[in-house]
Amino acid sequence: MKLSSSEKFPLKFCCHRWLENVPCAERAMEIWADICKYVSKVDSGALPKVACKSYCIIAQAAKDKLITVKLNFFLSVAKMLQPFLVLYQSDKPLVPFLAGDLFTLVKNMLEHFKVLKHDKCKSIDSISSLGSFDFTDVANFNCIDKVSIGLIGDELLKKKRAKKKASDKDVLDLKRDCQRFILRMLQTLMEKCPISYSIVRNASCFDLNKMAFHPMRCLKSLKNILSYLVDKSWIPSKDGDEISLQFKEFLDKVVKCSFSDFKTFDHKEQRLDTFLYKYFSVDKEKYRKLWDIVKMILILSHDQAAVERGFSLIKALEVENLKENSYIDQRMIIETIKEAGDVLDVPITKEMRISVQCVWQ
Repeated sequence: MKLSSSEKFPLKFCCHRWLENVPCAERAMEIWADICKYVSKVDSGALPKVACKSYCIIAQAAKDKLITVKLNFFLSVAKMLQPFLVLYQSDKPLVPFLAGDLFTLVKNMLEHFKVLKHDKCKSIDSISSLGSFDFTDVANFNCIDKVSIGLIGDELLKKKRAKKKASDKDVLDLKRDCQRFILRMLQTLMEKCPISYSIVRNASCFDLNKMAFHPMRCLKSLKNILSYLVDKSWIPSKDGDEISLQFKEFLDKVVKCSFSDFKTFDHKEQRLDTFLYKYFSVDKEKYRKLWDIVKMILILSHDQAAVERGFSLIKALEVENLKENSYIDQRMIIETIKEAGDVLDVPITKEMRISVQCVWQ
């Protein structure tokens, strides 16, 4: 602080918590000049020597002439991932949108960083083709000089090249590493995510926008789901045709009559279960078996959303010296308020009043 007059410090970095990496990378770039100044003073002997592991890592990074380019690339990747990660920390039923959102995310990354050949990237035109694509096949890789590392990263590289601060080899090596990183990340994503399961891919039949614009595709996807459920003996085979007919009737009568509501539905802002229940509850008996299938799909968990959301919630509550019981109590308070809907909607019971009175005794 005395050296640079800066009052900002690095933020904690967690390699497997991508949701927190954007502010961490932004802060690193913001104070990087001050960090380099500090390292320089230590190396020159103007400041006491530091031998801890953290400092050694920083000192080594400070000598990297392309470190700012790497930080900008990392930030660019993190910012593209963040909206998806934030959305799927929700406890809302989102499985019908998972495959589509994942497809959009991957396509955006491929087109933005240009890590694949143009024709190979273009061949990924559906969720099924994405699931079967091999991101490890070198034949699919784009030429290194055509790879982008983000708008800012590319501009920084041009400037460093022009000022002779980076050789052509340095630039190509960096782009090669970035290309491998993106493709390895996407390959891991495909291996870990449930998009390989037929029921997840076909769950998009309950995506309200698709129900409005592509009803026949939705009907086909529902039939695939029913076939899967029959094979697993989760529903009797005799119910398959009846459920298909109920869904077709729902698409023809309900969706068409409320077309504007279905086409403007935004799963980032609205709850799918609440929206659908409003229409199914009008005639429960008529669509009873179809509604059972809808509920079966909507209760599917989208990965570790509850756990990840808990991490973010604790991060927001985090205060120095806060004990474990205090964290638990605050989490319970927040969950109770969420269940009630609002702070003012929490019922003040007799037991609660007695409990509060006893605290002060």
